[in-house]
This record gives sequence, C-alpha cells and structure tokens, in this order.
Amino acid sequence: MKIKSLFLLVLIFFSCTEFTEKLNSNFLSYKEATISDFNTEFPVVNIQVNQDEFDEMYSNYTKKIEIKAKLNIYRKNEPIIVDEAIEIQIKGGVSIKFELKSLGIKFEKEFKEGNRVLNPKKVLPNHSLKEIKAFRLRNSGNDYYKTLIKDISYTQLAINAELNLDLTYSEPAIVFVNNKFLGIMNLRSEGNTNGISRLRSTEKKDITLAKITTGNVEKKDGDFDRIDAFLEAIKSKNLEYLKAETDIDNFIDYMIFQSYISNIDWPYNNVRFYAVKDEPFRFIVFDLDFANAVKLKEHPLYFIRTVNLGSPSDIKKNPIKDLFNILYSDDAFKTKFDKRYLKILNTKLLSSEAFNQIIETNTIAIENYIPMHIEKYSNVKTIIEWYRNIELLKENYKRREENVNSLHHLF
Repeated sequence: MKIKSLFLLVLIFFSCTEFTEKLNSNFLSYKEATISDFNTEFPVVNIQVNQDEFDEMYSNYTKKIEIKAKLNIYRKNEPIIVDEAIEIQIKGGVSIKFELKSLGIKFEKEFKEGNRVLNPKKVLPNHSLKEIKAFRLRNSGNDYYKTLIKDISYTQLAINAELNLDLTYSEPAIVFVNNKFLGIMNLRSEGNTNGISRLRSTEKKDITLAKITTGNVEKKDGDFDRIDAFLEAIKSKNLEYLKAETDIDNFIDYMIFQSYISNIDWPYNNVRFYAVKDEPFRFIVFDLDFANAVKLKEHPLYFIRTVNLGSPSDIKKNPIKDLFNILYSDDAFKTKFDKRYLKILNTKLLSSEAFNQIIETNTIAIENYIPMHIEKYSNVKTIIEWYRNIELLKENYKRREENVNSLHHLF
C-alpha cells in the first residue's frame, strides 16, 4: 500500500510539474479574464447587476437581501440565454462565510427552456429539466477548500446508476459578475418546492415538503397536517401507516446510497422529504460534500443507526433513523432492503471505476481554470494540492468500496 501511495505521489508530482510549466507560459490572471477566454461546453454565467447593490448584499450575507439582475449564459462562447430577468440572493449554511458565496438565482418568470440553463449528460426517466423557476450557483460547500467537484461527482454517480432517487442536477460553471471573474462554482438545480415541482412536472401547489436541519423539522409547503401525521407515526412506531405513506423503493435506494458513501452529514441533517398530492413521501438527495470523509470502515447500517453521527452532542432528534429502524423491523422490508443492497453491490452500479470516470471528466473540465480561481481565493494553496485532493477523492471511494464489499455478508 505504501509503495502504491508513493507511486501516486510521484505520478502527481510529475503531472503537476508539467502542468505548472505549461501554466507559466499561458497563465491568465483572473483580473484579465474575459468571458471569451472560456470556450467550454459547460455553462459560463455572467450576471449583470448594480455593483453597489451586489457589494452590499455580499457584505451583509446573513441578511436575506434580494436584488434584481440580468442573466446571460454561454456555452462554447455561444450565447444560450441573453438578458433574462432574475433575482439573486446569498444562500448557504456554514459555507455562507466563505469568501466565495453561493448565489440563489430565481427567474422573475418561469423559464420554459430550463435545459438551456442546465444540461447534464443524463436525466433520470421520471425527471424533467424543461422548466426551471430557480437554480443555485454553489461554492461547493464543505468541499470548497478541496476540489470543487465532490458534491456534483457523487450526485452524478447516483444518476448514472439510475437509482430510484430524487436529487439535484448540476454542472461545473464559470461565473462572472458584470463581466468580472467571480469564480468556479456548481450550477445546480434546487431541491426545494420550486425545484421538485418542476422536476416532477407538476404544480407547486401539489407539493408537500418538509426539511430536517441539525435535527429540527421545518414544514416548508403543502399539507402541514400530513407532515405532522407522518412524524407522529414515526414517534408512535405505526408500522402499517409508515409503509403506506413511504415510497418504499425510493426510501430503500435513498438509505442505501447515503450509507454506501458514508455520508456523516446525514440523516440528522440535509434531509428533505416530499409528496405529490396523495402519493407516498419520497426523499431527496442533496449536499454530498461530507461523503467518504471519515468512518470508511464502518458497516452501512452504522450511518443509519448511530445517534447524532457527526452532529453536535445536543441534537437528540433523528426521525429518519427512527423511520428506518421501524421499517427494518418488518421482515418484508428487511428482505427487500438487503436484497437491493446486495444487487447494487453485485452489479457494480456504484463501482470505483464508474466514480473515477466521473471524477476524471469533471477534473478535465475545470483544471485549466483552477489556477485563476486559486489566485483569487487561495482556497487551495497550490495546483499540486488540488490534484492531490482529487486523488484522495478516488482513494477514499475505493477504500469505501472495498470495505462495504467485505462487510456485505453481515446483511
């Protein structure tokens, strides 16, 4: 193992040295960068806005300041969207304090050609990106100081595996404000009521949505009584009610994927569940920037059953953990869950080879532009460190894959 790691370091050193030498002759400072310098297939975004208003919003990031602007998007230097009216607002949790801040973008009118805004290589059969009301330019969250591609890469893995999930779609993006380089970000669809209603091609009024953040349940939209009844059924361990009110196939894939990637920022946090009209509740995958950070050797059920994993000690509530434990006590659910987990393992839907291909694609997409991003923000100290972080993404995923495969007999 040590020999392999040494080989990787040597390989990274020489590849980075070659890349650095190339940059020395071609390096473009972010201060000089223009939109035409980015001849990319992924989106290049330019927000035209009153600079004083933008600066005030940026400096007062804890306040919910919303300002009007115009949106322009380019692909391969061709304008895709021109001067579309939008409203923008600072978004995010902990990452709201980072120098580069996430921006919520909301169209003044529903945009009917949403796949011009966001055009991923693959969209799941039950989803649509034709209409978009809002999207986010995300700073990559807790991965901001590492790679800028972790969250989107894990999400793309779930999409490529065609798991029965609802999730956010995303691409790398180069963002300008008033024709000045802002940074490399993730252009991502939203997992809120606006996003889910468009994704599922239904009306916003048909959506009932709740979210869980650090153990606290917040009822967002729709039938609040139904949310209360669902939570009360979890509290009272009403198995039959929960089986009827939960989309079982979705919930199984949701729990498998999150536990497979050892997501420690879940399920006490980053949880959203919703229903369309009278349909059962489904669960939304989003914000995977803490995946495979620690606990790589633990059994998948550990991430579901451990109380307050990764959370502050004062958080006591974890209804998703409780929901799983109630359902898993049912023989039919347990059999279905275990068989599905083994099928996913045996068919290599989440293999390290599949993950590495996604990482390579996203790395190639932005590597020529990372130097100017680092020049502006120093979120990563050197290009070599950025490449090493990319390799660690792959190594940690491979380790997790090996560990889960060695433990699957415990199901």
